[in-house]
Amino acid sequence: MHSQAKRERRPDVLPEDYDPLRREDWNFDLLPNEELIACRFWEYARESRTIKMAADVHWCHVRHIWHRQAYADSPHRKREDDEEAQRIERRASAAPFNYDEFFEKF
Repeated sequence: MHSQAKRERRPDVLPEDYDPLRREDWNFDLLPNEELIACRFWEYARESRTIKMAADVHWCHVRHIWHRQAYADSPHRKREDDEEAQRIERRASAAPFNYDEFFEKF
């Protein structure tokens, strides 16, 4: 997820891991009514830059748990993720947004 951000992006070339939204990712017509509220949250979160940044900050805090074995197997990957986490945290601290307050209210 985060290594893709490091690659140079060219508008005329799709990345090899490009995965456009499938119809079931956005068409909720066949779902029961009691699931529509969750779908609205999904759509809002998918489009929200704030929630995306909050998810990235969360990754910075828990990646050592999620990737414990991968980091043990590949110190190079850990170094790359350390650098990515530093970039994310710099971006988050530069944003005029209080993520602690957001998490408390969320």
